[in-house]
Amino acid sequence: MANERDLRLHLASANDDEFREQAAQFCEMLTRINMLELAKYKDELPCCLGCGGVRYVPPPGCAVPRPCQEVYDALMIYKNKAGTCMDLAPERCARLRLQAIDEGRASWDNFAQEVAWCAIDDQLDGDGQVLPGYYHALVELADGSEQDPSVELQEQPGQCAGAACNCGGHG
Repeated sequence: MANERDLRLHLASANDDEFREQAAQFCEMLTRINMLELAKYKDELPCCLGCGGVRYVPPPGCAVPRPCQEVYDALMIYKNKAGTCMDLAPERCARLRLQAIDEGRASWDNFAQEVAWCAIDDQLDGDGQVLPGYYHALVELADGSEQDPSVELQEQPGQCAGAACNCGGHG
């Protein structure tokens, strides 16, 4: 597979809305990278996060007041068998888009952006209260539904992603 690379990005913004927009743009860039990697290495990679033994890991704590984390592309997710929401949502987005392209419902012309995209929501604590300055990435689909691979991997570790999996071997 490809050589490891280090990609670091510092998102700095004046307010929460601006940060959400920057994070969503970053997730779109990572989704496109993942689409290229997943298409190129489809025979070497597992069919989905669950079948690949990937587990959700929360981002590590960093110096206050700004949260920080490393972000992995698809190849690093499968190598490490772990990812945060900012890793897992773009991987799922990429898989859903590739599935739509394979089925003829979308094309590479615009990276099938109309199929699925990452949304950045407020991170909630265990009581459902907003954690100021912390965010959560998940996947929104064109039909208005959402998928959250982070939650799926926590609730059903090692389970196939089912309809979100493009391997065709799951009912």
